Amino acid sequence: MSSIIKYRRISKVVLPLVLVSAIAASLWFAAPTPVRALQIDITNPSTGTIGSSYAFTVQVDVENTDYLPITSIDLEIYNVVSPTTKATCSNLPTGTANRTYTSAETGGGSVVVSGTAAPGWYYGYGYRYGYGYSDQGVWGKSNFGYGYGYGASSGVTSITYAVTWTPPSSWPAGTYRVKVLVHGDSTSEFSGISTAFALSAPGGGGGGGGGASTVFYKYVAAYVTQSGRFVKDVSFNSKDNKFAVGIDKDTIGLINGSSLYRIGLNKMADPPAPPAGTHIIGSAYDLTPDNTTFEPPITITISYNPDDIAEGISEDDLVIFVWDRASEIWVELDSSVVDTVNNTVSASVSHFSAFVILADEQVATPASFTITYLSVSATSVDPDDSVIINALVTNNGDLTGTYEVILKINNVIEETKEVTLEGGASRTVAFTTTRTTPGRYSISVGDLTSSFTVREPEAPVTPPVPATFTVSNLSISPTEIGSGDRVTIRTIIANSGDLAGTYEVILKINNVIEETAEVTLVGGASQMVTFTVARDTAGIYDVSVSNLSDSFTVTVPETPVKAVNGLLIGIIIAAAFLVVSVATWLILKKRAATTAG
Repeated sequence: MSSIIKYRRISKVVLPLVLVSAIAASLWFAAPTPVRALQIDITNPSTGTIGSSYAFTVQVDVENTDYLPITSIDLEIYNVVSPTTKATCSNLPTGTANRTYTSAETGGGSVVVSGTAAPGWYYGYGYRYGYGYSDQGVWGKSNFGYGYGYGASSGVTSITYAVTWTPPSSWPAGTYRVKVLVHGDSTSEFSGISTAFALSAPGGGGGGGGGASTVFYKYVAAYVTQSGRFVKDVSFNSKDNKFAVGIDKDTIGLINGSSLYRIGLNKMADPPAPPAGTHIIGSAYDLTPDNTTFEPPITITISYNPDDIAEGISEDDLVIFVWDRASEIWVELDSSVVDTVNNTVSASVSHFSAFVILADEQVATPASFTITYLSVSATSVDPDDSVIINALVTNNGDLTGTYEVILKINNVIEETKEVTLEGGASRTVAFTTTRTTPGRYSISVGDLTSSFTVREPEAPVTPPVPATFTVSNLSISPTEIGSGDRVTIRTIIANSGDLAGTYEVILKINNVIEETAEVTLVGGASQMVTFTVARDTAGIYDVSVSNLSDSFTVTVPETPVKAVNGLLIGIIIAAAFLVVSVATWLILKKRAATTAG
């Protein structure tokens, strides 16, 4: 029973939702042109030229109800009449990044894509509710997964691509379109197609000038490998033989990464105006297609008529200028070489554009020199140190001239140097000097001045004296001992140096090392060293420590004679005397008796 009640409650909620969904779906499918929130806008110029750069922008807008995530975005540029003639760029950058597609990748010229993501555009996991960007709208459908262009909540964001495409020079002129494919899951895809635009064959004017009155095409495909390397020397002239092109063998010639098919050489009927103060000598010539590059540079040669040069202008001053299409100005080529015998000017060029010989309208002014900059390597030096003085010399005239650069120190000429400069050129001239006497020294070169100072010499710094040891005050106490007694030997070790050091004190007795001791002392310190020795054998022992010597004596006492008792000696003497006396008396008595008898 509880289950039935539960299902009834759910049906009360679900049924209205189903009805609302059905009504919304009927309104969606009933609309004649349903409006998708995800938009692809393509902005492109109306026309272009085969072989030249063609720029347009693509913007993919994502709004609240878009069916996301976006997994990849592709780009196609194709010929309307022949759709298989197309350039394909897969996986455009899905963030703020740049990518260059080569001709081998696109199958139809090089493409440079620069992506710029708006705030809120990033990669992550999430979903949106709404209809998808497949052809059929599915209201209420949702998509989950990783991709670009959405956040965890609803919002509006976009990604914009700036695209520069250079179609192959071999492609046909005609009508082209741009198509953008936005991919979601494996079944979802939304596309946008640009309006048609025309690409014409090369051979137009020279960037700011009018059309060409004489056009010549040199087909070079037969002499160029797929990598753009010329397999032989190629040269050709304009129809009036006033402009020549020379391409050496092994030169690499590419048009936006692809090998060259043909080269256009156009004599310009209405070239861009020359810079102020100059005029064109002869005619201007335009080499096409644009964006063609050469490595190493090729050689162009333009012929001139000396009668076209104004009086006072030297043929050696003729220069070839190249038209900078981006900045729309004529730029001088530094490599111009004038052949006054054959009346030609040649130059090395690494890319195609319009070229012309230009000359000044006014007579060249004589050389005029000024010192425009003066520098000293050091403003304060020690005696006899080198000082380098640099002076920048400029020739403000039009003609080449020679100038004597004079260096003065304390208003006395120190040195002179000659410099030769072409008109408008500058060069740095360097002088080197030394001074022994302290003081301030003024410098002048031309109208510019400076100075340096020689410092007073500093007192010499005495280096610290290494540790130096001396041994003094050798003493022995006592100097005479008995067998087995000990004697004390003392000496003083002093370090007379500035630095600390260690000294080995060696005690020798009878020239045999008895004992050593190491003493470490800082500079100026001293220390007493004490040795204690003993000897059993009697004798004199020589002591030496370093260069000091002394001795001590060991004595052994004789065996003492025991004293005899005086009384006993007296008794013995008395007894002997008595014996002698008795013996004498007896003898005398006997003699007397004998005599009497």
